[in-house]
Amino acid sequence: RFIDNISHELKTPLTLIRLYGETLKNQRSLSEKSRREAYEIITGESERLSHMISNVLDMSRIERKVREFNVRTGSIAETVKVTLESYRYHLDKKGFTVREEIETGIPPVDFDREAMASVIINLLGNAMKFSREARDVLVKVFRSGDQAVLQVADKGIGMPPQDVGRIFERYYRSKTSAGPGAAGSGLGLAIVKHIVEAHGG
Repeated sequence: RFIDNISHELKTPLTLIRLYGETLKNQRSLSEKSRREAYEIITGESERLSHMISNVLDMSRIERKVREFNVRTGSIAETVKVTLESYRYHLDKKGFTVREEIETGIPPVDFDREAMASVIINLLGNAMKFSREARDVLVKVFRSGDQAVLQVADKGIGMPPQDVGRIFERYYRSKTSAGPGAAGSGLGLAIVKHIVEAHGG
């Protein structure tokens, strides 16, 4: 099932990259607007492909207990802003509204920037897969005592009560909540949990 799911997920961005690459190659008379849109799709789908491959590699390292973190002192708020900006193309294309409530003046904290970006992207990816009409995402960063708090909330369809206990189980996907276009590897939330717990969250 995992091989089927991940193969399907990898095939979609590869097909789009090839399609728009062939369009740029064969249609010399494309307007500047169409050309720019093709470049944006190729870039966006390449980023999505890279993220999926990173998830598989991350889970492999986690299972072999060799996942290491590059922890440095920095701004969690800045990392969240940069990550949101890099993912905005995908959200815009799917008709999502993203509200940011990022508190200013949060002191530097120790964290792995790339790992935290992976947490945000996995949660945004879930929002995109499991939201129907209400396409609204809220991302908050604020201070609570001596901790920085990151919250990502969406208005997706949720999970049936009987599946909630398995939400962080690797490779598991709720059949009841999965709808059209919601194919996935079942790795995202397991990776999020591992990263968050490694950061003391």
